[in-house]
Amino acid sequence: MSRQPLKIVAVGDLAFNGRYHRLLDRHGPEYPLGEVLPHWCDADLRFGNLESPLTARPKVTPSKLTLRGAPHAIDALQYARFDFVAVANNHMMDYGPEGLAETCDKLDVAGIAHAGAGDNNGAACAPAILNHNGHTIGLLAYCDVWQVSPLYARERSPGVAPLRVSDCVAQIQELRRQVDWVIVQLHWGQEMAQMPSPEQRAWARSLVDAGADLVLGHHPHVLQPAEIVDGVPVFYSLGDFLFSDMFWSGRNEKDEAFLAKMKLHPLSRKTGWTEIILDKQSPPQVRFRPASLTRGLAVVPDDSAKRLDEWETLNSQLNGDGYPRAYEWECERAKARQDALDEWCSLWSRLESKLFGFGLFPNAALGT
Repeated sequence: MSRQPLKIVAVGDLAFNGRYHRLLDRHGPEYPLGEVLPHWCDADLRFGNLESPLTARPKVTPSKLTLRGAPHAIDALQYARFDFVAVANNHMMDYGPEGLAETCDKLDVAGIAHAGAGDNNGAACAPAILNHNGHTIGLLAYCDVWQVSPLYARERSPGVAPLRVSDCVAQIQELRRQVDWVIVQLHWGQEMAQMPSPEQRAWARSLVDAGADLVLGHHPHVLQPAEIVDGVPVFYSLGDFLFSDMFWSGRNEKDEAFLAKMKLHPLSRKTGWTEIILDKQSPPQVRFRPASLTRGLAVVPDDSAKRLDEWETLNSQLNGDGYPRAYEWECERAKARQDALDEWCSLWSRLESKLFGFGLFPNAALGT
């Protein structure tokens, strides 16, 4: 008997930081994703990237902007019926090995599979295996982000799985022999850039050639286009799905205390989810569903003609001879976007930080 097609819903970064602590406590686990969940009811599996560790441990680097998940975040993930989250990202080690272990323990208790981090490199690179309606799905997750503080797993130390293409190819080939479907999640790309690099596209092709059936990317904080590579859907960045701006405290190189602000760019609020149907009898079916992250930090569907046109325009830039220039132009725009955010935060953070310290921003949140 042939198996039914497998329908997957996938989103990008899930960071329950900042204001989510108060919002989930006040409104319950259904608050941030309650409006999109009805659209996911017919999905077989739901995937995302857990960007904020779920822990009460102290952060490991005083000068680093760190993301701590809200206490009730695990309830929100369960409410939204997530089956798997990647934990290979540049914030998973913000609170050290203990923070990673606590996060993984909470996911295990909740019955949410995960991959991409562990007690050593072997554990970090190990796949998660899901079984659903006769399908066996193998999931791998890797990170390709540079940072100063400890991040990547080694032979005898914990951390996240590094994206080393030759190693990933070998791991995909091995997993390919054990499962029906191989799905790879990648934390990669340039922040605030809406276009993947030529190197990323080449890497994606290598993973597809090795046997990946679906590639899901995240990290840039904005949506990037998708393409079909030899019949395999590749989403270069699904953007931020849940993320909160916040104040954060730390100490600089002179060991001086400071208070700064991290603010979301308007493009980061233009999000969405993808629906993929995998079937051994026919090519994959792919649909992107635009959504918006509101000022209240809930996600709402947004299938407006404007958003759908923006998505089609973004995808069209990957095709044809115009891609190299489109990529170069987007790199310039990404830097300008980041510079504008930095300038805005620098201009206002001193005043805002003082006002926040006096309790005059009751809806703001302090990250630690």
